[in-house]
Amino acid sequence: MDRKKLAVGAVAVTILALGGGVAIAAQQQEDPKVDRASAEEAALGAVPGQVKETELESEGGSAVYEVEILGKDGKLQEVTVDASNGKVLGQETEDNGSDDQGADDQGSEDAD
Repeated sequence: MDRKKLAVGAVAVTILALGGGVAIAAQQQEDPKVDRASAEEAALGAVPGQVKETELESEGGSAVYEVEILGKDGKLQEVTVDASNGKVLGQETEDNGSDDQGADDQGSEDAD
């Protein structure tokens, strides 16, 4: 009977520890200082076209906007914008589901 109590106790402690870790991680992400519209404007400055989707994400503990833009060249671009200062962190061409799958898998991310 003591082993059963020990096992149940160990499981309970593990669940509490994991749940607490998730709660702490959720609290560490700050609210973005840049709004969605400003992030989209910055992204359109880097890649002219039409915004298709904008998502607030967390990368390396920092909040960023990932803005998908259908460029004037017809290619789908993903532009990453820092949610704390509105600076464009990089961009890459997305695979838009054409028959030429994998043809644009050359790591076209711009590290500027």
